[in-house]
Amino acid sequence: MQTPEQTSNATFRIRSTTEALEGLRPLLSNAPSKRTGLTIERFKTPRQMATRRFEFENQHHVAVVWTGKIKENTGGLRSMAGPNSLVLPVGQAWQESVLSAVSFTDFAVNPEFLHKVAREADMPEQFELTPQWGIRDRQMERLAEAAEHEIRSGLSTGNLFMESLATALAAHVVAHYSSRSTPPREYRGGMSPSQLGRTREFIEANLGEDFGLAELAANVRMSPYYFCRLFKQSTRLSPHQFVIRERINRAQQLLKEHRLPMVEISNNLGFSDQSHFARVFRVVVGTTPKQYSSQH
Repeated sequence: MQTPEQTSNATFRIRSTTEALEGLRPLLSNAPSKRTGLTIERFKTPRQMATRRFEFENQHHVAVVWTGKIKENTGGLRSMAGPNSLVLPVGQAWQESVLSAVSFTDFAVNPEFLHKVAREADMPEQFELTPQWGIRDRQMERLAEAAEHEIRSGLSTGNLFMESLATALAAHVVAHYSSRSTPPREYRGGMSPSQLGRTREFIEANLGEDFGLAELAANVRMSPYYFCRLFKQSTRLSPHQFVIRERINRAQQLLKEHRLPMVEISNNLGFSDQSHFARVFRVVVGTTPKQYSSQH
């Protein structure tokens, strides 16, 4: 672990939540996405843990505190119990605190990505995040629950889910917790038939590839933010859910043909391995690929 750099006002500059918690490892973590710079981690502290005064030097942090209590020893001497949320921008000091059996989900967000999403959503690009403490934010809770469910279940199919979630989180945070809070411009009516058709063709042709939200949006000349919203208006599914459904539909066709071994089917349809394919198939279809093949 890198030794924290101490600034002149006794604030430690750190790079990760594990570093802030004196080496405590997360219970759950996604592999940090190189495409979005988003890290999602779930932590559970001991019955009592003291933290020093610190600031994150390279990422904004948004946390959903589910249970437990946080109490400041210095500064405003505030306290907070779950469920609640907080926003800690880059460079904002976290006061010396005591964490008592705190279970929380932490989002670490790249500042450049935040500005990119603001630009795509027609929100002001020049803004600063405003610190938040003890706010009840149902949308952030839903995003945290969705992310953890996806990571725990192993249903994620690569970049698409993480990019979509990161985009939704960034737009929400900028719209509600920045110095120039402005809701994104709304578009109604979904995608045009030609846009939806081109999207379906792209997905069909690339079911075995690890494409992301950026590629889907660029294919129809949209920003990732609006692509997500308009696609769901048209299909009632997120891009990630739609791609999973299409992969499983193709898998069912191939299993009925009895020509390819299951390991080849899983590789051809973009699953990380045969076990991943079996998990996703069972969740969607209700039976294993082997059972489905024997029944057809």
